Amino acid sequence: MSAQVNGIFQTIYGRIHGMLFSPLYRNSLYLMAATITSSGAGFVFWWVSARITTQADVGLASSAIAAITLLKSIGEIGLSTTLIHFGASQEKGAVKLLSTLIVVKWILMLILTVGFVVGLPIFSPGLMPLYDSPPVLLAFIIFTIIDGILALQDLAMLNLGKGQYVFFRQIACNLPPTLLLLVFAQFVTTYEALFLAYVIPNMVVGVVTSLYVLPNNYPGYRFFGSFNLEIFRNVLPYGMVNYISDLLWSLPGNLIPVITISILAADDAGLFNISWLIFGVVLIIPRVSTTSMFVEVSKNKDAIGANALKTIRFVILLITPICVVMWLFGDFILSVFGKDYSNIDLLRVLLLSAYPFSINSVHYIMLRAIGNLWNITIFAFFSALATSVSLFVLSSIYGMNGIGYAWLLGQSLTMIFPIVVIGRRYFR
Repeated sequence: MSAQVNGIFQTIYGRIHGMLFSPLYRNSLYLMAATITSSGAGFVFWWVSARITTQADVGLASSAIAAITLLKSIGEIGLSTTLIHFGASQEKGAVKLLSTLIVVKWILMLILTVGFVVGLPIFSPGLMPLYDSPPVLLAFIIFTIIDGILALQDLAMLNLGKGQYVFFRQIACNLPPTLLLLVFAQFVTTYEALFLAYVIPNMVVGVVTSLYVLPNNYPGYRFFGSFNLEIFRNVLPYGMVNYISDLLWSLPGNLIPVITISILAADDAGLFNISWLIFGVVLIIPRVSTTSMFVEVSKNKDAIGANALKTIRFVILLITPICVVMWLFGDFILSVFGKDYSNIDLLRVLLLSAYPFSINSVHYIMLRAIGNLWNITIFAFFSALATSVSLFVLSSIYGMNGIGYAWLLGQSLTMIFPIVVIGRRYFR
């Protein structure tokens, strides 16, 4: 009996040890830790901000940061996907590829940021007060550009299997802002203090990374990069098609929180968005795990099927206990935001969708790694279409819960693709 127990413990230990030392799992865990750290630090920052400044100051600062996030997304044009796909599999040419993409990123972000700032009266009149504060306006421009560069630098380090860099970079960027805000609050409590406290640590980390961290890991790397026209021509088609498919793939998730305010009463929209926010914690796991998977399969395309199975098992292993806890104690979790926010039925419907979403996410990355650009676009388009149509139909019938039904149905219909196609091709 004792020998059997020891054997069971040794088996469990061996599997845990293998997971922790597998690049796929290790990088996934670092990315999850980085995301959780960033989210937690952000929550604390805005919680403190709300207590030492006015709602107007918080609104202006948060809107400025949201604008930066939007500009970074627009300036992506598939560069991150391109860096992982080609950089992970080309060790000798990795520096030239990274340097070329960095140059493109610098130029794109500069054009987008300056254009946005000049056109503030048209694009976002609510941010016009930035004109009244030259230091904040300058910080806005610098941070927007550097924030785009930081995203590429994270992936460059991930290509080297150094997921721990992303984790510590997130700590360096997201923990100091709250401390800096408390210092600034001794002198001024306006939106300028909030914004500068948030962006200064990120700018410092971006400069340090560009000057020291990247050159030490990629010999020959330069601060502003070095453009190679031939490399850019070769990778541009792949990057642009993936950019379009990424927009389609992320459309339903980005559309739902926005559209709720148009199809529901304001109170119901608030109730839904709280449940969606809590459910988003579960989605962190498949999203970051598939990013790690993409790095690994880009290095070895012969192991796509094996890595896909490992990722699915890993994701299900992690999301299941979280879903069970939320399923059983969702009422209590929702009540933390107020007794009026409790809608356990909606949260449970969303939790069910975590499983098809995870499988679809793995399938999406497999198509991307294979390089089948036509199929990945069709798959992303079908997912967006199925979820969007379900959203408009079911929300008109079932209201707030209908949005949850639509998300579940859309993901379930999309799952037909990986079950049929990938099941036959890779898992026979």
